[in-house]
Amino acid sequence: MSYYFERFEKLSRDNATLIEGNLDAVTKAELQRILPTGRMLRSIQHDLQRGELFLLSASPDTPLFSDVDGELTLNNSHAMTLSSEAITHAENRLVTSSPEFSSSAVCDSSDSLPPAEEPEYVSQEVAAATRTEPEKNYSYHLEIVCPSDKRTTYAPGTFNLAELRDEEASLVLAQDTSATDTVWLSTKAASDKKRKLYYKPQSGIGGGSNLFACDVNLFEKKPSKANEVLIPVIPAVQIDELLGFPTEGYFYHFYQKKLIQEFKVTANKDECIFAVTRSHLKTLSDEIVITKTHHHILIYCRLNGSVVTGQHLVYLKKKITAAEIALAETGNWLNEYGVEIDVAALRATLDEKVIERPPAPTYKVVSGDSLSKIAKKKSTTVDELRTLNPKFRTSSLLSIGEKINLPDRSKKATSRET
Repeated sequence: MSYYFERFEKLSRDNATLIEGNLDAVTKAELQRILPTGRMLRSIQHDLQRGELFLLSASPDTPLFSDVDGELTLNNSHAMTLSSEAITHAENRLVTSSPEFSSSAVCDSSDSLPPAEEPEYVSQEVAAATRTEPEKNYSYHLEIVCPSDKRTTYAPGTFNLAELRDEEASLVLAQDTSATDTVWLSTKAASDKKRKLYYKPQSGIGGGSNLFACDVNLFEKKPSKANEVLIPVIPAVQIDELLGFPTEGYFYHFYQKKLIQEFKVTANKDECIFAVTRSHLKTLSDEIVITKTHHHILIYCRLNGSVVTGQHLVYLKKKITAAEIALAETGNWLNEYGVEIDVAALRATLDEKVIERPPAPTYKVVSGDSLSKIAKKKSTTVDELRTLNPKFRTSSLLSIGEKINLPDRSKKATSRET
């Protein structure tokens, strides 16, 4: 399919169904091919997200609008990666505007009036230079429950708030070193208007594919608790009495009986690794939209200040079907094939201190020692010492000051007591 750029003021109801809503479907090479003379790719991407430019095609991957009986309807597909600002601009112009915005009305009026001179295009960078930066007195804070030095491992990618015309907000690591078991991300904004939080694991033409999106609130003061809290989990599968990592199949994250994301497992015997597919509630696909493999799934712990309920993780050897998604929404399918996540219990286990295993007992060799003397002194046998110290299986030579491993009698005592 071929694409072309159209400026915002050139949009009409005649070309509304040609607007591409999924910018991730457009390759970088395609964008480079149709770049206007003198324009940089980065500048074009910026204008696309601002809603100053739009991509159009005779057969878009995900049309921004649908024409139902002559009436334009916004497409609410999960695959939509166009920014909320661009969507709002297009919707205000094409759906909620008065009829004179249609191309037919413009053509009719052109018979009696000379064509209006096309306004000079001014890029967002130039316009921004003439604006006064508004004061940013409101802030947003997100908490990820993981060690601060593991943030990029457990939640790789970026968290962003939906962009507004007068401000652009990207979440960054807050300078908070008081906690080591959680990570706080924060950003500032000029108003407390409700925004949408996006998680984008990778960068791309459309800013990346969103693993999730939710509405959030901003506050004047930093809250004692973040309104939104996420927990990265490593999924495992229990077969009979064995618990381990699958090497094939799929994991599915459901929230309020709705499919949030599909994760395709890749073969690895030591850990669970999976790639993120394009599948979502309304469309099933094998296309991998996030090429970087993941080890964790971000689970909602708290949203809008409330502990989250109604989350399930499902593991299937074969890809989920549309019929099973329907059963998940209406029946008991999730409880039968999945596991409901108790986030309070999950958070409690993360707060528990790890009990370190005491070091195994050793013996330091002194002058005159032999394996038999040490075995007698420590109430063990030479064979047991050789088992714990493989070097003595072929030679009994000892060195003064050398440490050798001894049997751990505390384990046996514990097993007898229990």
